[in-house]
Amino acid sequence: FPSHDTTEARLLGSIAFAYHEVSPDSTVYYADQTIALSEKLGYKWGIAKGKSVKSIAIYLRMNYDEAVLLNDEALKLYTELGNEEGLAAVYNNLAIINHDRGMYNQALIYNQRAMQMRERIKDWKGVAASYNNIANVYFDLGDYTKSLVNHFKGLALRERYDHKSAIASSFANISAI
Repeated sequence: FPSHDTTEARLLGSIAFAYHEVSPDSTVYYADQTIALSEKLGYKWGIAKGKSVKSIAIYLRMNYDEAVLLNDEALKLYTELGNEEGLAAVYNNLAIINHDRGMYNQALIYNQRAMQMRERIKDWKGVAASYNNIANVYFDLGDYTKSLVNHFKGLALRERYDHKSAIASSFANISAI
């Protein structure tokens, strides 16, 4: 691939992700551009990234079935590429979707998969987030002991890496139990 073309696809994917919390419509727009350019280039990573990021916006619109489909497509591509960072992101997306659907056991399975990938690639911020997500599932299951155990594990990692806003989030979650 000419490097400037794949760089453009990567930048579009980054822009799409940057909008995911503030403008789902912009996320979809830039994710679609990422996917289109990457398909033209035969750039599997870009296609997977675009679908994974687009799924977040689609999920926020509460279109869970389409979000799952996009994640399944991204999962296949990331698996072919052996991209553990991408796999972790997709497993995390699927965990959140299943949690919101009340499919708690499936959410726990996907959270565990995301955490395993994040541990392998030493993404400690992501591992801490996975502990938090697992704790939230246990909270909704009414297992407050397991919820607290996981929140404290996540908090310990967040303190270890001095992630201040996440530390505050952990304390807020713990105090809610």
